Amino acid sequence: MSQAKKIYEYFGRAKNEAADSALLLGFRRAEEPYRTVILENILERGNASAAFELVRQFHKLCSRDQNTVLGQVGQLYGGLYKSADAGEIQTRLNALSLIEKAGYEDLTELVALMCRDRDSRISQKAGELLLEMARQNCEWSHPEVQIFDESESDKAIEAMESESDEVIEAVESECVEVIEGVEKKMQSRQRLEKSLRATLKDFKIHQRVDAVLAAMIAVPLDNEEFWGSMLEPYEVVGKVVRHVLIGYDRAELAGFCVSALGHPGLRSTAARAISMCGRREFILAVAHELTRQSDEKILTGLKLVTHPVWVEAGKISTADLTERQEKELIGLVSKIGASETDCAGFVLRIAQQGGEAAGLRAMAIFAGMEAEWAGEYVEKLTHAQHENVAMAAYRYLAKQNEQQKQKNLYQIMAEGLKSRHEKVQEQAREYFAAIAFERYWENYERLSSVQKTKAGQAVFKLDKKADEKWRVCAGDLSPQKRMRAVKIARRVGRLEIFSEALLKLSSDADARVRSCAVASLGEMRTRERDSQECLMKALHDRDHRVQANAIEALGQRDCRGSEGQINRFANSRDNRVRANAIRTLLNWRVDSARRSIKEMLTDPRPRHRKSAHWVAEKINLELSGSQGKVSAGVGLTARAGLTVVGNLAGVVNSNGGVILKDAVDETGAGEMPRGQYDSFVITQ
Repeated sequence: MSQAKKIYEYFGRAKNEAADSALLLGFRRAEEPYRTVILENILERGNASAAFELVRQFHKLCSRDQNTVLGQVGQLYGGLYKSADAGEIQTRLNALSLIEKAGYEDLTELVALMCRDRDSRISQKAGELLLEMARQNCEWSHPEVQIFDESESDKAIEAMESESDEVIEAVESECVEVIEGVEKKMQSRQRLEKSLRATLKDFKIHQRVDAVLAAMIAVPLDNEEFWGSMLEPYEVVGKVVRHVLIGYDRAELAGFCVSALGHPGLRSTAARAISMCGRREFILAVAHELTRQSDEKILTGLKLVTHPVWVEAGKISTADLTERQEKELIGLVSKIGASETDCAGFVLRIAQQGGEAAGLRAMAIFAGMEAEWAGEYVEKLTHAQHENVAMAAYRYLAKQNEQQKQKNLYQIMAEGLKSRHEKVQEQAREYFAAIAFERYWENYERLSSVQKTKAGQAVFKLDKKADEKWRVCAGDLSPQKRMRAVKIARRVGRLEIFSEALLKLSSDADARVRSCAVASLGEMRTRERDSQECLMKALHDRDHRVQANAIEALGQRDCRGSEGQINRFANSRDNRVRANAIRTLLNWRVDSARRSIKEMLTDPRPRHRKSAHWVAEKINLELSGSQGKVSAGVGLTARAGLTVVGNLAGVVNSNGGVILKDAVDETGAGEMPRGQYDSFVITQ
């Protein structure tokens, strides 16, 4: 054994072909451990003839020897090139297997050359291997270079200076490794492009579609030096490229397909490919590529994608997407030329199933649409699971309501009050606060008495700007609006807050407004001097309604110093003014008022008699003597017609005629000072 060892060492030192042949012979016959030692010696010598022999016998080697050969495949460089011209098919297959298993990118040119092999098996395997090399190369991309400004650079240097020498050396070593790796990949890409270029030139000879596909995957379409005129319709390669674009739907071709949208000769084919494809991975890859390739030519080509099958509901799943994929997919759909309704439906599905960023992106798209139906999609986003998305939808709808484009916003906001999101509830409350006064104002006349009061109080409590809005309405040019403003102020009990405006309205040009404003002054809890002066002034107003309300207001405020002036109206020609004056004086226990009520009860005018009975009923007045007793009782309302119950005898005028019949049989609105004829009973 020691003699054999000496012989192997001798052959190892000898540098000639005879020694190589002897080592190969020894390798075939030797046993372990000498067999492995000899194999390593042969690989270390790197002789092309010996390497060729190892390639020729590679399929016969045991797995351990094959792994040894694969571990030092670089030593077989010359032997692999020599194997490509070998007459034995198995030897050529072994060469391709070695390159494939070892991932030996330095021999890309050899693989491209073997695509021309006369044997179809070799040609096919070479084409498949070339395609795999293109795929692996495509997975690598140049690292993004981060640019620091001067201040950031100084901070980075200071941070490095504060570290220890060991840390700095480790960082520098890592940077060197990264740079070397990038340079190696760039050299590999250059070799691949050169090999693919040569393969495409020989396409008429080998007709390997795999080689064309490899070129489409690895080389961008904007590389004019590579593609040249090969993409013209009359070129064989150009025809194959168009065929591959239509029939191939794997994600690896998305980059070429997107770039083809900007190529005049391939634009329509690429648009057709994107439209017809139903594979989710391909569409996602196209969406991602658009973030890197988005010039005007490509965007113009995207408009040709008018009927994409994948936009239809259920064609591709939009669930379980990453946040980046959701945003990219929405970006793709927003740029294609399909109908807005189809695109909006697709975007809505992503927004409903996706994250917050997707929902906000969808909202931006819907907001940018001019179509009226876009609001329907926004409505569906009000139920989004993400609070900010739902908030954006509600804000958009509220803004559209100002432009009168949203008809059912009231119901939508009502649902928002029940939302699980606190911000949405707050937004809905703000909306109702903003429209509460307008709604209350517009519907005021249609509300019941109770609704007017309760709803009005709620409006002024909810809307912080309600007081300001009321003042604007109180100063409107329309007397109807000014009148309604005064009515609302009386209903909601905010007379003191609006006292200044009401004082001004008590001198309004419209008599109805003046009368209502004067009545409101009497209902105030506070007793300002200015308001009392306004009431005294209103006593001399030319309108009887203003006078009647002024008298009633003075009575409510208990202004007993004014009984002299009020007494002048106890014989007024207007029944309301006369009745209010007598009632006020009776409440103040002025003796002359008892005589006045008796005279009014026997007045020949029906309205005056009816008003007199109203006064008597309101103050539960008892009249002594032949006139009998007048008191509050039970009867029918004026709306249905009044009926006298009991004896009517005893109340007569100077001519002896019965006068109460007219008073109780006639009905009419607006004849009583307060507009309401209460029921009563006359007894003897």
